[in-house]
Amino acid sequence: MVLGRAGAGKSVLALQFSKSLAEKRSRDRQGPVPVIFSLGSWNPVTTTLRNWLIGRLERDYSFLAAPGPGPEDTTWATELLDGGNYVLPILDGFDEIAADDGMREEAVKQFNSSTLSLVVTSRPEAINNVRDDSRIRPSAAAIELADLGLDDSLRYLREATATPRDDGTGDVGRLGWRYVLRELSLRPHTRASHDLATVLATPLMTTLARFAYESRVPGHDPSDLLNTEKFSTQDALEEHLLDFFVRTAYKRLLGSRPTSGAKGRPEEPRWGVERPRHWLGYLAVHLTKLGTSDIEWWRLGTAMKLRWVALRVGVTVGIACGLVSGLAYGASTAVGYGLLNGVLAAVITGVTNGTAMGLTFGLMQGFVTKMKVGGPIFEPSRVEIRMHSWTDTETRTRLRKNFLPRTRGGTAGGVLFGLLWAVGVTAVNVSMGNSWGVVVPFAGLLLATATGLGLVLGLIAALGAGFETVIPRKELDSPSDLLITNRATVLKQIITVGLVTGSGYGTLYGLTANSSLSGVWIGLVAGVMVSLGVGTMTAWGRSVVLARIWLPMAGQLPTDLDTFLQDAYARGVLRREGVVYQFRHARLQEYLSNAHQR
Repeated sequence: MVLGRAGAGKSVLALQFSKSLAEKRSRDRQGPVPVIFSLGSWNPVTTTLRNWLIGRLERDYSFLAAPGPGPEDTTWATELLDGGNYVLPILDGFDEIAADDGMREEAVKQFNSSTLSLVVTSRPEAINNVRDDSRIRPSAAAIELADLGLDDSLRYLREATATPRDDGTGDVGRLGWRYVLRELSLRPHTRASHDLATVLATPLMTTLARFAYESRVPGHDPSDLLNTEKFSTQDALEEHLLDFFVRTAYKRLLGSRPTSGAKGRPEEPRWGVERPRHWLGYLAVHLTKLGTSDIEWWRLGTAMKLRWVALRVGVTVGIACGLVSGLAYGASTAVGYGLLNGVLAAVITGVTNGTAMGLTFGLMQGFVTKMKVGGPIFEPSRVEIRMHSWTDTETRTRLRKNFLPRTRGGTAGGVLFGLLWAVGVTAVNVSMGNSWGVVVPFAGLLLATATGLGLVLGLIAALGAGFETVIPRKELDSPSDLLITNRATVLKQIITVGLVTGSGYGTLYGLTANSSLSGVWIGLVAGVMVSLGVGTMTAWGRSVVLARIWLPMAGQLPTDLDTFLQDAYARGVLRREGVVYQFRHARLQEYLSNAHQR
């Protein structure tokens, strides 16, 4: 265990240790591969350490999610973790595990019983509280990082700010780093110097002080740090440095940016300072509510109650499907019966179909989440569709393994969709005064149709397993890569759903109405509407609804979220951990969360 207070440099030490061990291994070709895991997203009460580590390896290194050489259900990540001395987990941030429900106590139990060698970083008080409350002690050797001495901080700040050593003679004025460093050196016992020296006892605050005043911002000078009227406590000084760090980061121009303007020239996002600070505050509150340190784009907006998530999904699907059906039916009616009748048809069909589809997929969002049926459905896929030879052994294995589960899943999904679709349409029809003699048979037809289409889609999904390929690591190197590849996979999936649904429903309608032209038209509209709804049942689709529509409308996030996150990473406010972002430091996340809620 590596112990140290907030900002003492535990994470950096873990990173340096990992780097040096990896370099040694590349020379000797012996020993485990060090991998850093952020513990803030682990719930040890619900997930064992082994399973959590395997899940994180598969998430951040997608090629490790491919089938391994062992039994059918094992992946390379499982083989490496269970196989002995292949992986050295470096578990960063034990103190970021929630202190509720005995989670930390359970984590220490699992550390003690693990057969793996582990390196764990933590603030001392987190471990001490576990020991005092539960009498559980970690069976580990420990080192504790000492605070910086005043001479260490002064030496670093002199070198970093190019301030010459001061012998105490001459007038240096009351501004600039030379004045601040002289006060700390020659008058360390004044209240202002004592408070600042205490704050600068950690590498985090010392580097933030240097960074915050690196740029010449009018009205801001390092001498502010000695102003006891402005900063009456050490906590106030720390919060000022954290806040000023964010402000300075967004006043600084970048040499290279994630967006590009005309003719390939870099384009500076015109966000100012306050809006990014507000958006970062929302992200910090979101992470605090979820009890994690990982900014996962597919979970943004899900910290709210499930009924509000379902409502937003339902409203979005309802509006989109209402527009599609209204425009389609209105246009076809206007061609045959005039503009006025076309407008009337557009309003009626738009409202009825939009309401029915909105109710259906809003309820499905809640049912699927509560029943855990589609737990992985809201996780981004690590596979993509590629052509394979059907005679390939691996292809046949995937087909055999996935055929029955996917067929059953498709049929069950069809029944659930049919039930909710029938309920939604029935509710609309009853509210419009239609008789039960019309409503009940139509609802039964919808249920039968959806069940049959679900079975067909399950069969297609089962056969589609033969075309699935785990995305190579080189193609999945960042959160943006995961977003792009998942979007492409989802679009292929919903196009398939739309084609199958549209052709099936259109054929039934055409046979019933004895009109092939009407069948094609109705099938096209039904296929598009169902595709829009099914898209919201995926990680990418739900993130579009919540993170690209509702949260920007509420002012909580920017419309171009991916560019914003890339920009925050380039400015040093965020760091990258595999395919997710995190705040540069847990203390920064904590400050932004508290400030945003205030």
